Amino acid sequence: LLQGQKVKVFPNPTTGILQLQWEAALQGDVMLRILDPRSVQIDHKVLPGQQIQHQLDLTGLPAGLYFIELRNQGGVVTYRVLKE
Repeated sequence: LLQGQKVKVFPNPTTGILQLQWEAALQGDVMLRILDPRSVQIDHKVLPGQQIQHQLDLTGLPAGLYFIELRNQGGVVTYRVLKE
């Protein structure tokens, strides 16, 4: 995914504001989905691939485990995030 780049998702655990960062600008957009532990979609966003850092606000969600799914033409990757 993300054309072979490493993705940083931090801080984890988080109290609400999560940072997503990749190494360099990407071609095209990145589809982001927030999933609960049962894989039910809670939210989704389209992130511009040219922007290498994004903020994701989880403050409105209850404490618990969530999955952040990132998808682009290169594939899909999922990160586990604990919201405190």
